[in-house]
Amino acid sequence: MSQQKEEKYSKPWMQIFAPICDIFGRRSNQTFYRTISEEEEGQEASIPSYHVPKSATPYSQTLFTINIWFFTTISLLLLLLLQTLHWNPFNPNTLVAGTYERGFATELEDAKASVHIEQRRFTNAIRDLENGTLYPYFEDARTPRYVGAPGSEIDANWDKLLRGRYIHLQDSEIDWLERDSYLPPLTSLPHRPSVGTPGIYGGPDVLHNLHCLNALRKHLDLDYYEPSMQLPLRYRRMHIEHCIDQLRQAVMCHGDLTPVTLKPVWVGGGEKDNERIGDGVLYLLGQTERMHTCRRWEDIREWVEQRGEEGGAVLTH
Repeated sequence: MSQQKEEKYSKPWMQIFAPICDIFGRRSNQTFYRTISEEEEGQEASIPSYHVPKSATPYSQTLFTINIWFFTTISLLLLLLLQTLHWNPFNPNTLVAGTYERGFATELEDAKASVHIEQRRFTNAIRDLENGTLYPYFEDARTPRYVGAPGSEIDANWDKLLRGRYIHLQDSEIDWLERDSYLPPLTSLPHRPSVGTPGIYGGPDVLHNLHCLNALRKHLDLDYYEPSMQLPLRYRRMHIEHCIDQLRQAVMCHGDLTPVTLKPVWVGGGEKDNERIGDGVLYLLGQTERMHTCRRWEDIREWVEQRGEEGGAVLTH
């Protein structure tokens, strides 16, 4: 048996917590001291002399400090674990988690990698001539048209936006969505010509909003689109009203704070000596061609197409 008075990290558990001792033990020479037994006191002459630093923390005090930090850390980890297990992103009282740049807890996790931010100037605004005539301004003829007289070109552009908007959901996504107790359990789609693989399907809400916008567009030209509408007549108004309110909520939810300035425009009437005369109407024209901060649409569209190719998608809807 060694005759030395110091015993440094002699037990396995002491070796495990040695780094904690170094941080929180506040020991000077990083040394533990043990009590000398009565048998060893008689051999004191043969024991080498050791200098005990004045700033050395007693063994019991160091252990007490370690225990406090250890149990505090474990308690905090347990609280964090419990909060994670009971955390529900679909609870309106839950703290909002995420950012516009990286995605939110209520968004599809797999889609978040496709989120990239860019600045984009809005186009296709209403402009005015000096005589007060208003007209739609399209800056670039090569830009796809989504409004105008109905025809195959505009329809093809909308189909390109919306195709495959419902994708086959993964098991992890289904489990995540099932945590939303407000809605009934998800239902699997049966095999159909438009559904290659039976299962549960869903897609980003941005595509549903575009679908609603396209439905409103078609109702501007019912004489052209009505023959191809599959929804029974008694449900069409309900569908359009749903779309209007869906878009209202989406616009209010995203809350774009980019300013729209107003330009006074006299529509109709005449002008003499720089003063308006006649029955002209003062129209406040919103100048919407401002730079906006957006999620890059092309990357989101690419993610939807990739998921559709890998797992399947509803071909038409």
